[in-house]
Amino acid sequence: MKSLKKQEGIVAIISIAIIIAVALLITRYIVKPVTRVIAGLTQSAYQVASAADEVSSTSQLQSENAAEQAASAEESSASLEEMLAISRKTSEMSLGAGQLMDESVKKAGRSLNILVGLTTYAAGD
Repeated sequence: MKSLKKQEGIVAIISIAIIIAVALLITRYIVKPVTRVIAGLTQSAYQVASAADEVSSTSQLQSENAAEQAASAEESSASLEEMLAISRKTSEMSLGAGQLMDESVKKAGRSLNILVGLTTYAAGD
């Protein structure tokens, strides 16, 4: 019986040694590569987050620039509308001035005719 117990002890020790060896192999050949993959994925995640921050900053800057351009376009549009209104007013005034000039020429012509008539009348007297 003692020899059976001794053999069982030896088998138990060998079994424990085999289990430890298998655990070490699993750790060395499975866990370490998985750990490296996880580290690589973590690094990639940091790079993606950094790129996303950069894209976000660029988008924000483009948005601000677009808003400024829209404001400038609106100001330009308002200035053009004001210039159009002034041009219309100037055109209307020019037409009015032309009409006044025509009336003045006609009146001057009539006055000249009257003056010629008076001069002729006075000379014939």
